[in-house]
Amino acid sequence: MKFTDMNMEKIRAGQKTQTRRPMKAYEKLWFALEKNMIDRSNPYKRLSSWKSRVFTIPTVVSLLAGEGRLPRIKWQVGRTYAAVPPGRGMLGVTHIRLLSIREELLLVITEDDARAEGFRNCSDFFVFWDNLYKKRPELQHEKNPTVWVLGFELLVDVV
Repeated sequence: MKFTDMNMEKIRAGQKTQTRRPMKAYEKLWFALEKNMIDRSNPYKRLSSWKSRVFTIPTVVSLLAGEGRLPRIKWQVGRTYAAVPPGRGMLGVTHIRLLSIREELLLVITEDDARAEGFRNCSDFFVFWDNLYKKRPELQHEKNPTVWVLGFELLVDVV
């Protein structure tokens, strides 16, 4: 999971335990029965049985259209992710465990959420958000885009 250098510092300092990511049209929130439940060897058998089960693990899946393409788990509660600074090919310098996933409109953010994002208040968060997505006007906070809210905890700091 990529983070700005500033946010990497906040994660390592324990000041950031939440992140918001723009929702893409082909992403959906599913509830998996167990971690990593997509069986790559025979995924359709497993997927067909999902309808009759109770799912408990929040999971964001990518349902990118294409013949023969399977849903891909993007984020799943309980999984560990490398938090990396900008730039491809860089090793993860921090590891986080995803604790929660929810879908909401960006403007629903509370002052407590802004602090969990590592900011003093919502106004500071919106300034950061708009600067981060300055080349994507549809994601500016005034447009109130739908976002994924990912709660996490710091696991390991590898320097």
